[in-house]
Amino acid sequence: MVELYLAPGAPSSAPHRHPGFVLGYVIEGEFRFQIAGEPERTIRAGETFYEPPGAQHLVSASAIADRPARVLAIVIAESGHPITEPL
Repeated sequence: MVELYLAPGAPSSAPHRHPGFVLGYVIEGEFRFQIAGEPERTIRAGETFYEPPGAQHLVSASAIADRPARVLAIVIAESGHPITEPL
């Protein structure tokens, strides 16, 4: 489990994948989110998202230029391995 802080106006994180599946919950703000093969979407505080294992996570950023986003991500994967892998 990890809490992500996405600074306002910061560029998206680099494309990556997770070795297991991800359940996410937006704690604060609005979260720009896209995995390969799906349209980009905005997830608001109180909403959740899912990423299947190995999905290419292309966009991850605050959706509001002057407000951060905080996201709780639960990655279910084999213990002892990194939870994020670059593409």
